[in-house]
Amino acid sequence: MNSNTILFSRLDSPAGRIYLGEFEGRVCKVSLNDRDGGKFYAWVEKEFPYVGTVIHGDSSPALAMTAQQLDEYFRGDRRVFSVPLHLVGTDFQRLIWRTLSQIPYGHTISYGDLAKRACRPGSARAVGGACGRNPVPILIPCHRVIGSSGKMTGFGGGIALKKKILALEGHIFE
Repeated sequence: MNSNTILFSRLDSPAGRIYLGEFEGRVCKVSLNDRDGGKFYAWVEKEFPYVGTVIHGDSSPALAMTAQQLDEYFRGDRRVFSVPLHLVGTDFQRLIWRTLSQIPYGHTISYGDLAKRACRPGSARAVGGACGRNPVPILIPCHRVIGSSGKMTGFGGGIALKKKILALEGHIFE
């Protein structure tokens, strides 16, 4: 594959249809609840305007590994992901995504606590923005961040899906 190509595959999961994207052998996108790929293609167009081709790549090692690990996660057999990532974002966003990756399976924290962990106290709102731009939800667990009151807040796949994923990890909701 040349460097102007993004490979993609579809995965039907308990979280709905997921589109997976790979660039240069590393996963660059997980698009949740994406029935027809519209979110995936819009993201590629915005974040990779120089890409000339998007092709179906089920046989890609990175996409196959990601699909397998997501299947294991949804079965309850996986807690940590080990797929190679190609993350497109600002330095601040990548800092927040690295910090998100350190939230253990089954735990939640608030946006304010995440800001403190990233050594950016007082930037909870900016942290929320970085969480919202996470290109690989579930792999980087932005679903584990909740409001300071314990309330479910934004998630690209919707609040119902966020609750479903957190319940899979053992959270009980009243």
